[in-house]
Amino acid sequence: MKTKVLFESDGNRYFQDVTNNFLLHLPDELFKQIEKYLNEPNTTVSNNSTYYERKAKFLIEKLTDMRTIEENYSGRLSSEMVENTLANTKQIVFELTERCNLNCEYCGYGKLYEDYLPRQNKDLPWEYICSLIEYLNKYWVSHRYASVNKSIAISFYGGEPLLKMDLIKQIVLLMKGKSTNSLQFVYSMTTNGTLLDKYMDFLVENDVQLLISLDGNEHNNSYRLTKSGGGSFYEVVSNVMLLKERFPEYFKEKVMFASVLHNRNSVNEINSFFRKQFDKDTAISEVSPIGIKSEKKEQFYAMYQNIIESLNQAEDYDRIKEDMFINEPDTKSLMHYFNAYSGNYIKNYKSFFVDKESVRWLPTGTCVPFGKKIFLTATGIILPCERIGHQYALGYVDKTGVNLDFHEIASKYNQYYDNIKKQCTTCYRLKHCLQCIFYIDEIDSQPACKGYFNESKFKKYLSENVAFLRKNNRLYKKIMTEVILEE
Repeated sequence: MKTKVLFESDGNRYFQDVTNNFLLHLPDELFKQIEKYLNEPNTTVSNNSTYYERKAKFLIEKLTDMRTIEENYSGRLSSEMVENTLANTKQIVFELTERCNLNCEYCGYGKLYEDYLPRQNKDLPWEYICSLIEYLNKYWVSHRYASVNKSIAISFYGGEPLLKMDLIKQIVLLMKGKSTNSLQFVYSMTTNGTLLDKYMDFLVENDVQLLISLDGNEHNNSYRLTKSGGGSFYEVVSNVMLLKERFPEYFKEKVMFASVLHNRNSVNEINSFFRKQFDKDTAISEVSPIGIKSEKKEQFYAMYQNIIESLNQAEDYDRIKEDMFINEPDTKSLMHYFNAYSGNYIKNYKSFFVDKESVRWLPTGTCVPFGKKIFLTATGIILPCERIGHQYALGYVDKTGVNLDFHEIASKYNQYYDNIKKQCTTCYRLKHCLQCIFYIDEIDSQPACKGYFNESKFKKYLSENVAFLRKNNRLYKKIMTEVILEE
């Protein structure tokens, strides 16, 4: 792949250096000379050459890459890296139960999907929780591995986690006993909201951040059914309104919403409902296309709706884009563009001291195992996160304790990297990759990445982002001053 790309956007011409995060807006003559120099690299330039000829050569030679793309992206995971990342994981997610009091049509553990083990209504055993916490605590108190002065999120997941309120109380009590001046725990929960009226006092008292699943008005929410086949809308909204009335500050600061887009709602309807009903935004996601049973694909596509297409059809398009801001697709794309290609994004102060020539990046945009979280299922399986199928287990917890083999985990990931590396090193979006390897079909054998960018597609991506920024230049300051990009 070329590491230097020329592209046009709304009549303007640009030079993008892919590996050095460098973007230049070019006058027409300089654009032509750089294009000529890139196509004919042996072109000689003398003192008699024009200003733009000499300028083009200077730019190209000063931005010469010291290493090949293959060298840049030849990183490997080691068992030590995996262990160190586990010691500094930011979040522990407990799937407290497989049981749920709803029967949502598009549930990731429901009839449409096959990349999970059969649900048996199991609850996460208390001894499994204690085993994992004690295992991790050895790292937290060890200066060799763990960073100091950190906060770890303890998250409750299901099924419906509020069905196991007794277990939640035990975990909170356990973690309070592990807290120190340099190690604090915060709590969060994903819930369908049907049991909030019974337990909101405890949740508020312990400052538990809530993510409540709701898809909009009664019709919008009609895929979220009870076990008997009835709707859940009025029960959930009643509970949420009660929470807002009794604990307004908590509701303002700690309550968020998540909505699934499908064929019974739209971005416009969802956004309008939450603004009017709760004066809140909601995170909108599409029905997941990962792990669909072959015989259920027709049903899936009948239900599926694309966020961008739905947003483009909205009558109040500009207002909705402003309301959604960070969650709006164009803004997300722009943020990632700034991060990867603008040269105006610094991850942290340590970045100034990194010898970039010595760094070997890992292929794909996959999280390093345990880099963001550790997910423990109700059956004791350890996964990278709750969105990944059980076939990609990293280890397990049973009556004998925690079973993790760091060498095996590193080897498994390195094999995945080897399988996909050839595609990665010819992909123009490799520095900005958002593709998780676990969402690539046949990653174990002959993977084909759906997020692959050839030169033409990459130029279109650059052109669209620069054009969007020129038309919405206020977003540059807003993103730079209001948004924190977390790894």
